[in-house]
Amino acid sequence: MRRARKRNKGIKAHRPPSPTQQPSTLHHATSPPAHPSHHPQHHLRTRLKRHLWGPAEYTGSPPRWLSREGVVVSALSTAAIITAGAAGALTGTPVLFSGMIGVLLTLSLAIYLITTRAGHLLVAAVTILGVTLALQSPEVAAEAVLANRGEPQTATVTSIAFGTAAHCSVAAQDGRIVRTTITRGCSQTTRPGDAIGIISDPKGHLRPRGAGFSESLNRSLAKTTGLALALASLCYLTVIRSYRLPRPRPPR
Repeated sequence: MRRARKRNKGIKAHRPPSPTQQPSTLHHATSPPAHPSHHPQHHLRTRLKRHLWGPAEYTGSPPRWLSREGVVVSALSTAAIITAGAAGALTGTPVLFSGMIGVLLTLSLAIYLITTRAGHLLVAAVTILGVTLALQSPEVAAEAVLANRGEPQTATVTSIAFGTAAHCSVAAQDGRIVRTTITRGCSQTTRPGDAIGIISDPKGHLRPRGAGFSESLNRSLAKTTGLALALASLCYLTVIRSYRLPRPRPPR
């Protein structure tokens, strides 16, 4: 009996695990899903958006000082480009009339916007509009100047060249050859010896043009005005979206 009791004491009874002693795998809490803002693709999209459209790190309306800066930059830049073209038409200066000064002003504006870390896509759009306005404004200003001070004359067609449009070489009434071709008033039915009307600049700064451009001038002025407003608006948007919050300085 004593030996049996000793053997029973040496044997451990098998007990079922209690509810609190479940396998350790059940106690491991599953990690919560990552927040979308912490995802690498989200950071990449945010950086790309800032790079293309500008950071615009403010809530609601832009600060007043930033709005004033946008108005000043857009107004001065647009006015300078148009003034350069108008000055070229009034004075006949080749550099101004070619639009190169306006193009240089546009490139200077683009460099300034890039230094403010503006959106590159907006800067590219501003540059395209600015260059287009710089090249278009001298021609529109020339037509406006001729409409104001030009002298109507009758010229004789000496030769015609046909392409996308008819180009007529003409001679003035005194027999002097006009050193430019006329497109307005020259058509497929025009023949050498025909008389067409031209408008010449009494100061000699601008080349003669075909008469009857009042409707064309109105359309050109409307297009140039719309282009100038588009440039000023886009430039303002580019400036106010270039604002970036100052980064905190690391502790020393």
